[in-house]
Amino acid sequence: MHLHSVGLGILLLSTLALAGCSSEPAPTASEPEAAEVAMTPDAPSESDPGMVMDPAAVMPDEAPLPDMSGEQSPAMTEEMAMESEGVSESPEMIPGSPEMAMEMAASGHPAGSEEAMMASMEPGMMDGMAPASGEMIIGAEGEIQGIANGAASESEPEPEPLPSDYMSQAKLAFAAGMETRAYDLLLAHLVAEPELAAASQSYQKVGWSEATKRPTWGLRVGVGLNIAAVKHTGNLHPVRENMKAPKEAGRNPNGGPAEGLSESVPMGEGMAGGRATASAAGPAGEIEQHVGLVGEIALDLFAENFSSGDFGSIFSSVTAIAPDKEEPKGRSAEQRGMEEGMESAMAAEMMAEGGLENMAAEMSAEGPAGDAAAAPGGMAGMLGMAAGPPRVSPGLVYLGAARPKELLEKAKQAGLDAYLQIDVSVNKNEVNGWVNNDSSVRWILVSTGRPIGRASKKINNKSIHQAMESRELDPRELVLDDLQGVFKGGSEDLRLKPLPALTPEMVTARVGSLIMSPPENPLVALAEVRLYASQGLMTEDQVYLAFDLIMGDDGLILASGPMEERVLLIEPFAPKLTSY
Repeated sequence: MHLHSVGLGILLLSTLALAGCSSEPAPTASEPEAAEVAMTPDAPSESDPGMVMDPAAVMPDEAPLPDMSGEQSPAMTEEMAMESEGVSESPEMIPGSPEMAMEMAASGHPAGSEEAMMASMEPGMMDGMAPASGEMIIGAEGEIQGIANGAASESEPEPEPLPSDYMSQAKLAFAAGMETRAYDLLLAHLVAEPELAAASQSYQKVGWSEATKRPTWGLRVGVGLNIAAVKHTGNLHPVRENMKAPKEAGRNPNGGPAEGLSESVPMGEGMAGGRATASAAGPAGEIEQHVGLVGEIALDLFAENFSSGDFGSIFSSVTAIAPDKEEPKGRSAEQRGMEEGMESAMAAEMMAEGGLENMAAEMSAEGPAGDAAAAPGGMAGMLGMAAGPPRVSPGLVYLGAARPKELLEKAKQAGLDAYLQIDVSVNKNEVNGWVNNDSSVRWILVSTGRPIGRASKKINNKSIHQAMESRELDPRELVLDDLQGVFKGGSEDLRLKPLPALTPEMVTARVGSLIMSPPENPLVALAEVRLYASQGLMTEDQVYLAFDLIMGDDGLILASGPMEERVLLIEPFAPKLTSY
């Protein structure tokens, strides 16, 4: 019995010594911490004799005996601090435990270091564990790779690289609404990629325009509103389907407003008119507010001509990728004008109250917003391109609402060959309240500033309304009859036809004139040289000489140098698109 007591005492002392040099295991959910036990009212005191138990009766022979003293060990304090921050550890990973010390010694990392913690984790333990949103993503070498955003674990596919050849890039730019850049890239294709251009028969797609008197692969065309004769700043009352009488309150001979208006005018319909509508309506909307069906049908007729290849076949089938504003079903042009007019009037009023009237005029002078591709941060910005004039429809850019001289200057700056000028005159009879809106359409050749073909006759809103009321005629048919002659006449002079038969002597004279009076963009002249060479009308030596005389020292490199060097030389005239 005495020997048995001595043995138990030795075992107890050994166990206590071992427990004193190691950290305590983390308390489980069912075991309160020592501090919690001490604070419980019904719990016996740690000095209570009832707390002294036979260790052999409650603990396995080889398990460490829990430390029941009131003092917390440094390991316990660290553990509680970690637990208060929401960090939990597995009992096998307690820093300072004999098992962890042995494992760290084997791995070569000191216990308690970050490397030790990472090395002590079982293989595959972190597999499938994604960091929570806001947590840093740590790489295998301990580097910070980023911040988790809580998105789906599946990575998004990388965008496809842009095509490298100039022709594909030209079509992409055209689809994005960048007309100027598209034609520059087309010229780069013809000049710098002669082998590819010959294989794709790009040189055979050239045409001849009687109006411009030169070979071209596509005419640059625009449209603008001549508002020099717009004297009314209220509702412009253009021709529309189901239009009401273009009449407003007049001046009563006895003073005050006139009485007896036959029909009321919808509040807000085109109220702002003129320049104040530019920022709200966009190109097509501004045209509709000024001339209604006249502009709509003129744009439709141009779209038919363009898609049929009358102005060039290379871009005629390219589908635009700029998003268009979806039009609700059953929303008529008149309703659209009313809504846009109300928005414009509100915007104009707010600007007037804030002293920003000049800002509205400047916004209109620069051209209205509304083209998604040309807007800052839109498709043009994503493609690394500068935004040019906004596009009304494929092949047709918008010059804005201005006087004829300003429209012509804008057309020259945009590099256009011709443009549709829609003349509009609006004035109000202050006595009877009638608002007269007269509009007509004609083609203007940019090189001369003169009309091409004949203009349409003036289309008067009051006459159209009376024809609708008395004879029940369709206003769309009336306007279409007046405009078809413009596109049959002016478009016929502009329409591209097959290139006439040429002789080497004619080509020599033509290239000589290009060298003596080169165009502003040298790629225009160089593309013609490549064209004549593809038809066997110029020798290789003549091509090199022409390139040298037009481009200087860089001409020979551009004519036959490595493709990488050609691209560098062309970059200032036709920079490639950069990224989506």
